[in-house]
Amino acid sequence: MSGLRPPAGMIGSAPARPLARGRALASRCGIILALAAAAAPSALAGEGAPQLGGISAVPATFSAGEPITRSYFRPHIAAGGTAHEEALLRNSSSHTVSILVYPVEGLTGVTSGAVYSSRGSAMHGPGRWVTPALARVTLAPGGARRLAFTVRVPRGTQPGDHLAGIAFQNATPSRSGGRFSITQILRIVIGVEVIVPGPAAAQIQVEGASLGPLGGTQRAAVIVALRNGGRLLCKPALTVTLHGAQGATRTVSRRLEAILPGDTIPYPLPWPQPLAPGAYTIAAQASDCGQAVTISAAASLGQPLAGSSSAAPTARRRTPLPWALLAGACAAAALVSLLLLLFVRRRERRRSEPVAYGHGQRL
Repeated sequence: MSGLRPPAGMIGSAPARPLARGRALASRCGIILALAAAAAPSALAGEGAPQLGGISAVPATFSAGEPITRSYFRPHIAAGGTAHEEALLRNSSSHTVSILVYPVEGLTGVTSGAVYSSRGSAMHGPGRWVTPALARVTLAPGGARRLAFTVRVPRGTQPGDHLAGIAFQNATPSRSGGRFSITQILRIVIGVEVIVPGPAAAQIQVEGASLGPLGGTQRAAVIVALRNGGRLLCKPALTVTLHGAQGATRTVSRRLEAILPGDTIPYPLPWPQPLAPGAYTIAAQASDCGQAVTISAAASLGQPLAGSSSAAPTARRRTPLPWALLAGACAAAALVSLLLLLFVRRRERRRSEPVAYGHGQRL
């Protein structure tokens, strides 16, 4: 008698589902690793080009004495002068891409740090000084090219730091399907920090302080109005002491990112403790950006606010990615996939072996 086999379609039906799940899990894990690698900070400041779907952009040349110029431009230009710069674009993707090129204005974000204006926004400062040679470029797969641009500083410009940028934006935004359509616009901005020689200094100013919730939450924050009244970029240190109506006192310190000259921001400092309604006194000091400045302000709170767990009494630090955890998860997924594969093959071999029926056994 020929060996008995399971009905057609039985092999790989039930066992195939866990096997497919294992392979899918391993595949997803690979995607997680790819995203984590893309998000990993460079080992050295200034290294690593910003990425845009396989497109990278960096200064074409840099100064060996200023490693940061690997990442952005820092031309020294006298008032009334002109500088010529070049960016290097590379396309490491497998398809041709079309890229829009345009100048942008440097701004200070609400939580400090440089951000840039959007395409089409009115510019009134150094963004108007930047003129790209081309408004649109096309890169073939694996292609690279240099893009020239000019920076012209108007006569009468004050000495100090002036931030602009040159943006590279995908000319064909991707759109998601389904009931809710989302248009994704990707761009890279290389900063252009124009340094106009002459006497200049940074000077932080504290213009006020109040209490309120962090945006979109009911968590406590001390809102400190900070202004860079000088002419140089600077990263101030902020120390806030809050005295409560019941005598409770707490101090929180934080190192901010850059504040551009002439910019004012309502900096929201997350407060670690819950705050009850009542009257408070705020003492805020800003330092390391010119002469240290301290103010005292009375504030009142009309509703209770929860403590902000993200608040820390020290400077902000980058949270390292859990590489060991990700690697362990991927290794476990691979092991599960291998064990499922071996199980299915072993089960298939057993079912394919001839079965000998002894005397008295029923078929």
